[in-house]
Amino acid sequence: MMLNIQELPAPLASREKHDFFHPSPCVLTGGLWMMTFHRIQNADCYGGCEAVFSVDEGRTWSAPRKVEALRTLAVRKNLMLGIADVRPFSSQDGEKALLIGCDTIYTLLGNASWDKDAPEPPPLRYGSYYTVFDVKRRVFGPRRMLRNPALPPEKLWRVACAQATYAPDGDWILPAYFEYRANVEYEAGYFSPRFAVETVKVHLEGDTLIPVAWGTQLVYENMRGFLEPSLIRGTRDYLLTIRAEDGCAYVARSMDGLQWPQPVPWRFDDGALLETDSTQQHWMMVGGRLHLVYTRKCAESANAMRYRSILFVAEVDDAQETPVLKRNTEQELCPRRQRNGVDGLLGNFHVANLADGTALVGDAYGFYKVENDDIVERYNDVVLKRVSLK
Repeated sequence: MMLNIQELPAPLASREKHDFFHPSPCVLTGGLWMMTFHRIQNADCYGGCEAVFSVDEGRTWSAPRKVEALRTLAVRKNLMLGIADVRPFSSQDGEKALLIGCDTIYTLLGNASWDKDAPEPPPLRYGSYYTVFDVKRRVFGPRRMLRNPALPPEKLWRVACAQATYAPDGDWILPAYFEYRANVEYEAGYFSPRFAVETVKVHLEGDTLIPVAWGTQLVYENMRGFLEPSLIRGTRDYLLTIRAEDGCAYVARSMDGLQWPQPVPWRFDDGALLETDSTQQHWMMVGGRLHLVYTRKCAESANAMRYRSILFVAEVDDAQETPVLKRNTEQELCPRRQRNGVDGLLGNFHVANLADGTALVGDAYGFYKVENDDIVERYNDVVLKRVSLK
């Protein structure tokens, strides 16, 4: 069965120079919709988290509101601590939303990992920063940090670009990735930690997350390892999809959302691999049918960075032990767009599954014209799609 894909009015106006990035919808009680986002500038430098709200199912939106709890902080001269890759998750009753992202060090030029002249930051205690939004009072709670206490505090541990789900008792299960090995070279002259993935069950007390249980550590000894996992409680059990850097995406299933086997590459039901390139995937549940949203290599996307010019969706067959994508259900969720001959790049997106059996998907086309390694022209289009069964 095919999907009906409706583009809603843009919650943020198209703009130049300062791009809206990571538009992430969340639906709360009383018909309140929230979308969080960052403004990106320079080289991979995210501003503090902001939010817009709608009370008429996305027809109109409020002016942007800064989330002060997730603002950028000065570390020392020319070094800043930003909170990037924020995603919002509704509580099961819809009365609260958890906004959680990762800490990132920036210089005036952008992400410090890309700035070879960046000064060495002082010792920092890394983790995932979050705030809780209270729907009744329309307020964000204080800035708090969550991390795995079993890891050294100087090691990165992140819930970032994620998709969370619920345990049967209503607690959240969050997917995280963390620094597993010291720096590895992943591009000429640039280094990054190698990451592994785990899940953690957390209980919300007031505006504080209390870790209850930690899951299996999933390791992959390739490039930067496993990154940016997303989790859902599917029709049978829990499913995890994971970004990797070997041309594949990975999937695993679990009875309890905590204990996991080693993930395997995503395939279609004809046996073909899902050819992708270091980009996140997310889960969509529409009309009781499980779907995956992803980017992949095709004729139209082959020349785009990491094949990010089209966002696809396909139904998942999870009746067998290893889930597969149903080839004949694949559709273009966000089709290719061009501006002045430049492909709009997609892939930093979010999915919110609604109680009525529909889903929301937020993404942003980024049009970047590059000359001599410099961006000479940039433009940004935010899109919000509502997906239902035909």
